[in-house]
Amino acid sequence: MLKKLQFAFLLCSLMILSTRSQAQEVFSEAFLGAAPFAIETVNDELYISVWNNTDETPYGLYKLDFANPSEKILVATLDNYIGIGAFKFYNNITTNELYGFVANDHFIVDLDDNLPINATYASSPSSSTAQRGVLENSNVLYFARDNSKDIISVDRANLSNDPEVIYTSASSTDFNVLAGVNDNILYFFQKNGDTYSLLSKNLNDTSETEEVISVLSSISSDGTNLIQDAFLKNDIIYFTLNDTSVQGVYKIDSTENDANAELITSVSGDIIGITDFENNLYYVSEQKIYRIEEASLSIKENTLVPEVSIFPNPTTAELRIQLENKDISKVQVIDLLGKTVSSTTSFENSISVAQLKSGVYIILVSTADGTTYNKRFIKK
Repeated sequence: MLKKLQFAFLLCSLMILSTRSQAQEVFSEAFLGAAPFAIETVNDELYISVWNNTDETPYGLYKLDFANPSEKILVATLDNYIGIGAFKFYNNITTNELYGFVANDHFIVDLDDNLPINATYASSPSSSTAQRGVLENSNVLYFARDNSKDIISVDRANLSNDPEVIYTSASSTDFNVLAGVNDNILYFFQKNGDTYSLLSKNLNDTSETEEVISVLSSISSDGTNLIQDAFLKNDIIYFTLNDTSVQGVYKIDSTENDANAELITSVSGDIIGITDFENNLYYVSEQKIYRIEEASLSIKENTLVPEVSIFPNPTTAELRIQLENKDISKVQVIDLLGKTVSSTTSFENSISVAQLKSGVYIILVSTADGTTYNKRFIKK
């Protein structure tokens, strides 16, 4: 009887894995004979780092249009570190800069420059061995450093200044992986031994103690598991995990205490970078870029809420908001990639959007009773 149950369980597991495999598809084959590594979505284009050098494919950053993945364009060369992968891209939608790091150097690529772009290196205490992520929030850059097991911040305009340490791990064996920022709360994973935890840090008051949101018991194993990349969208953190037994793409709710990580799809080979575009996840595995549909990425607009209105729409500088019989407690503006580009709790009928680049955005209006309304608007 026990053997029959074991066989049934194995058969059920294989069926589940088969279903997951069918949901993913190859988006881009081997990248011009080289290996894609980190990836980041910028508008309707996918930016990719290539980490080995060939005559056909110089080492550096490339991009492709999501609608035409076969055409790959060189964006910038990173000649300082041929043969080493660039990690952890992050796009600042306000300045149209792409941040990343390679080896011990942080680099900046101004995407408004003519191609190919010369990357600006910013070697400084702020980026030394920052091999676990770089994020930007309100013109402040945040780095997770391997050597000192800490998270630091530095003003974007003064990268040569000494950084501020906002978090230091208790153990010298820990390391931290940045996941995202939402409403001035920084989310990051911490690995201690064979266990990962999801933590948060209040950036409005960095003296506050960090909060442990969840211990990810479902991905604990023999100590070889590594979260490679992560991003935050719609309160959900998506991340890639290399592990001897359960590697794949995962997600976890950042708003739910003691939430566990949910496996979206398993993969057979190593998995590295991850990003999203139009309700699809994209990730790098075995020198290919894969695509998988993920419904929780979508942002749905409330169409049955007649009492909320915004104007003018389109707008160039200011957006006025009216909400009948409700007290507004917070207003946020997010881009179509799910990144918060503006947030305020001091609201007096209008907000300034002059600093935003032209494009489509979503405004989230939260009320004192906990209700959230959202509307799309166009910034000219």
